[in-house]
Amino acid sequence: QQRTVKIYGAGIGRASGYASGLIVSPDGLIVTAYGVYLTGERIRVGLPDGRLLEAQLVRRSVPLQLALLKVEAPTPEYFELSTSPVAQKGDWVLGVSNTFKVAEGQEPLSVNLGVVSLRTRLEARLGVHDVDYQGEVILIDAITSNPGAPGGAVVTADGRLAGMIGRII
Repeated sequence: QQRTVKIYGAGIGRASGYASGLIVSPDGLIVTAYGVYLTGERIRVGLPDGRLLEAQLVRRSVPLQLALLKVEAPTPEYFELSTSPVAQKGDWVLGVSNTFKVAEGQEPLSVNLGVVSLRTRLEARLGVHDVDYQGEVILIDAITSNPGAPGGAVVTADGRLAGMIGRII
């Protein structure tokens, strides 16, 4: 909960204007899933303590569907990023996100329990207007593909970051 944020931005049509993100440094860097909500003039991030801050889009990767945001605030609680896989097939994991924008202020984020089913590489595209995805995926048996969930944390039972909830492909 203390290392995951709520993100608010642009919405259009059936695309939600909100998502989740992962704090990845002590100086306000946040990783999230790239989506429509990041295309507007204002991106706001709800920190775990309830503060709502403006964020800047620092960088994005369309093939990985990732974006890096920056808020001007210290973020002492953050996820350590690992270069090696953290969760394996059969491990219990938790999905932490702002599913359906239930948590508006200081309310806790939603948590789903699941089990890692498979680790694999994926190259996929849905429709002619959606972005490609190329990279490693972790398939879990938890229902995490709801509005507001992209960018949320997938963590092991002992709190290590195993991955990030992506967009529906």
